[in-house]
Amino acid sequence: RLALGGSLMQWRGDLAKGGNVSLQKGLGDESLLSMRANLNSRGQGQITTRISSNSRMELAFSGIVPLFSLALSRLRNIGSN
Repeated sequence: RLALGGSLMQWRGDLAKGGNVSLQKGLGDESLLSMRANLNSRGQGQITTRISSNSRMELAFSGIVPLFSLALSRLRNIGSN
């Protein structure tokens, strides 16, 4: 399932525009991948990924990916100093 959205807001004389994208996809019989992204006209946004599962092994594996990504980015920052 894919959903697109947009918004306009005027605040103190400034017009802010925004866009949203949401995606949900089944991964097998017991897992669901949900992704959301938004961006506004000021260049600020957010990306969110969520995996939900009834299988504990799949859920444990999905928690390793963000931790690995964080560790890799920290190692890159240490190496650049």
